[in-house]
Amino acid sequence: MEIIADQVSCAHGATVADLSPEELFYLQSRGFTKEAARAILIKATVFEFSSRLPCEKVKARISRKIDQLVPKMKERTEFEYSSL
Repeated sequence: MEIIADQVSCAHGATVADLSPEELFYLQSRGFTKEAARAILIKATVFEFSSRLPCEKVKARISRKIDQLVPKMKERTEFEYSSL
């Protein structure tokens, strides 16, 4: 069998999705700002991926990078509870 490079085509794909509106709503209903909710969900997604990596140095590097890229969470000082 002979494969000629001109006869081969390759493609790369990626799947991209926005954050779940339901998850954002849930966190916001618990008192987080929209920015904080987005940061939490992004960091959780990256952590889920990086926690499976075997190299601790790579995990630490990814963690530092995501901390640089994701805005810092703004704390909310006032909380309102309609019922407890």
